[in-house]
Amino acid sequence: MKKTEQFLEKYWVLSVIGVGILLEIFLLKAISSLVTLFLAISWILLIRHFRFESRVSFYLALFFLSFCPILLIFSKEVVAERFAIWVYNFLLIGIIQLVLEYGKKTKDRLRVQRKLK
Repeated sequence: MKKTEQFLEKYWVLSVIGVGILLEIFLLKAISSLVTLFLAISWILLIRHFRFESRVSFYLALFFLSFCPILLIFSKEVVAERFAIWVYNFLLIGIIQLVLEYGKKTKDRLRVQRKLK
């Protein structure tokens, strides 16, 4: 029962942030830096809470990037620009995650080497 609750909690929070991002992209008339910042910070907190790997952020960046050319073909420049902003946000967050993951792995390797000596 506990696993079911964790599963529902995880996907409920993910869906709220996902809907928030889509609402920010499609419904807000002007680009709101505060809304974007709030959603990006929410994503970072979600990463920390559920311990997502950096590849999740990179996959989301690729997902959003795949829509940019389609939107540009249909002359939706404003929406494509907002998608591109989220691509940049996810790539930046993913790179920071990757650096932190690499630092942790290096630290763990050094710790194991010290124990072996």
